[in-house]
Amino acid sequence: FWLKEAGPARLAPPSPLALSAALPGPMETLILVDVDGVLNVVIRDQRFALALNQNNLQHAMKLEGQSNALADRIRSVAGREVEGDNATYEKFLAEPGDLSQVLVGRLAQLIGQAGSSSSIVL
Repeated sequence: FWLKEAGPARLAPPSPLALSAALPGPMETLILVDVDGVLNVVIRDQRFALALNQNNLQHAMKLEGQSNALADRIRSVAGREVEGDNATYEKFLAEPGDLSQVLVGRLAQLIGQAGSSSSIVL
């Protein structure tokens, strides 16, 4: 998913099963995954690209009220609601290694649904 400046983002792509049910005959599934913004939440500005992880969020919380634009943005993103998920982006905090276990789990579900005639490119 992509970080948007205003409004909630959508996380749920169409199910591979729903797509394959609409098409007749055998089908091979190709899943292309770019880690940044798919398996983690990335906060970008003109100079930085930061993963929304526990360390960055803790540091941003310590800087609250100190007029630090990047820290303000990290806190803002963490508190922003994710449409359809009844949660905020803080739910998707990256673990060490900058991957969100929640988002990795969702990718694993998609791969499982894609079945044996699928290829995954990371």
